[in-house]
Amino acid sequence: MKFLCPVCGYWELPRPAQDDLICPCCGIQFGYHDYGTTHEELRHTWIASGAHWHSHVHAAPAGWNALVQLARAGMLVTFDGRSSAEDKNETDVPTTVYYPVTAEAA
Repeated sequence: MKFLCPVCGYWELPRPAQDDLICPCCGIQFGYHDYGTTHEELRHTWIASGAHWHSHVHAAPAGWNALVQLARAGMLVTFDGRSSAEDKNETDVPTTVYYPVTAEAA
């Protein structure tokens, strides 16, 4: 059985994302990096830093693409660091496009 990384959407974790497991994709060490930071904040940080494959021991899957991976996991991709849950003023001129992504869009 494989498990999902709640930060980057990597679907090949050998066990649930907890107890010091390190995701080879985003490099998050669960129980450490996510102690005082939400998974969404960690995801934004990973994306902002280039969403690169983290592990030098485990190679990225053939054809790996971070944005496709996030889309297939159904994780919302934003481009200005704001959460999709933040209130948006209807009268504001939009400066960011929010894309709810689904597996069908990938």
